[in-house]
Amino acid sequence: LIRCFGEASCARFSDLPTLSMSALVDDTPLSAEVIRNACGESDSSHLEALELIFTRCTSLANLHLTPALRSLSCIDTGLVQFGNLLPVGHTLTCLTLIDQMLSRMEPLPLPQLKRLYLQNNRIGKIEHLSLLPRLEVLWLC
Repeated sequence: LIRCFGEASCARFSDLPTLSMSALVDDTPLSAEVIRNACGESDSSHLEALELIFTRCTSLANLHLTPALRSLSCIDTGLVQFGNLLPVGHTLTCLTLIDQMLSRMEPLPLPQLKRLYLQNNRIGKIEHLSLLPRLEVLWLC
């Protein structure tokens, strides 16, 4: 399931492969095609929210295509790293990374981030919170 919201709000079910444990061996970054398919058009520059649910995506990439992104949700996608957030660093206010395979919290220079949801991951130590000066909500379990 992939949903996106922007100026022209849209929701779309995708025929992309769903996540399976055997599929986690290969790296599958977030592709420009997935972003475009979710929006139904080639211009995703007005996209404000993107939800990836059960869609295989082991790392974030191509977020430069979504410069207005305010909310990113990845739920059970097999994400193992999430450090490629710089393209949306000054716009992102909500980041949801639930049921992933994350083992550490990478430095996140996200000055506008207010909500961070990290439930059901393998993160043992929370670090770098000073890079999130506007953080109001942090959920870990």
